[in-house]
Amino acid sequence: MDGGNNGDIDRFMAKTGTKIIAQRCDRFSTCIGWREGDFSGYSFIKLARGGGLRQMRRHGRDMTCRQAGARRVTESYQNVGHRDWRLTGLRADRNWRGLAIAGPTASGKSRLALDWASAHEGIIINADAMQVYSDLRVITARPGEADEAIVPHRLYGIVDGSQAGSAQIWAERACAEIAAARAQGALPVLVGGTGLYFRALFEGLADLPDIPDAIRRKWRERATDEGSMALHAELRRRDPAMAARLRPSDAQRVTRALEVIDTTGRSLAAYHEAATTGLEDPAGWERVCLLPEREVLHGAIAARVRAMIAHGAVGEVEALLARKLHRALPVMKAIGVNELGAYLAGEGTIDEAQARMMAATRRYAKRQVTWMRTQMVDWRVLGSAAAM
Repeated sequence: MDGGNNGDIDRFMAKTGTKIIAQRCDRFSTCIGWREGDFSGYSFIKLARGGGLRQMRRHGRDMTCRQAGARRVTESYQNVGHRDWRLTGLRADRNWRGLAIAGPTASGKSRLALDWASAHEGIIINADAMQVYSDLRVITARPGEADEAIVPHRLYGIVDGSQAGSAQIWAERACAEIAAARAQGALPVLVGGTGLYFRALFEGLADLPDIPDAIRRKWRERATDEGSMALHAELRRRDPAMAARLRPSDAQRVTRALEVIDTTGRSLAAYHEAATTGLEDPAGWERVCLLPEREVLHGAIAARVRAMIAHGAVGEVEALLARKLHRALPVMKAIGVNELGAYLAGEGTIDEAQARMMAATRRYAKRQVTWMRTQMVDWRVLGSAAAM
């Protein structure tokens, strides 16, 4: 399965599904056909006598077969998920201006992006806030060199860990990469788990002022030392309108709101009300969000963390810590830095560090899912194989 192309996979799904359905019908025959320009293919299903399938439209019959096949395959093969049901749920359209794939960590979005970009002459553009940093490939699950050799990858590892990236800067660079891809006749494929990056690109963000380094450093150090609850109380005193919008546990946004009012004397809420428009028109983009079932996602997270440990995560974190970067920098907050840093300092075993990484990743994925369900309501959701 891993070596098959999209058409082979789709045909395999259809054939497998028709066999499953045939077991439940007396007299049944199928023929798998292809149409020029139709990525997914289709099935002609004929029942010699009654049955609901005969009354279905051709596309509906085809989807029934392929979905049944996808379910059967995923029950039998643990590693096939990235090449079956997600592909059957998408159809290439010549009018697409691009494909955007969002999803929580370990949902399989990078594999889907690679499959689509390789099949449709695409260029993959990163939309993940942690994968922009050059210091961390393993613990941020950046695509490996083998994937990068198959399809061009852009905006990965472009920011040094000593710097702080931003959604607006990313959106501007993403626009340039999108334009370059289209100039080459390639399909831009955006992929990532940072909802704010997608919002900056398609909807726009508030035109916020530059924050002086001294003020940024002050509030980030206080966030580290005092915690988000104390900072939220300070924000409630200085900017009650913005404090009412933010959860006390949301340290990043609370800190940002304090930076803004400390710099300008103006509430961050006022800037939000004067937000800019998006840099890229979402019309013509196919935007999908992968939201697997929780049990499936948790299993994928556990497998990913184990693979990170096995493939050099400890050494990667050790090299980052050796740089002695300020602990308030975003790169220092990547999941795995604190957990493996504690292990390197002699605090606990590697198994304990691994367990903490899994727990932290599950919590992060939950926050991502919440954002996507509430903030990306106009995106098409793809669930798990069992849900389709």
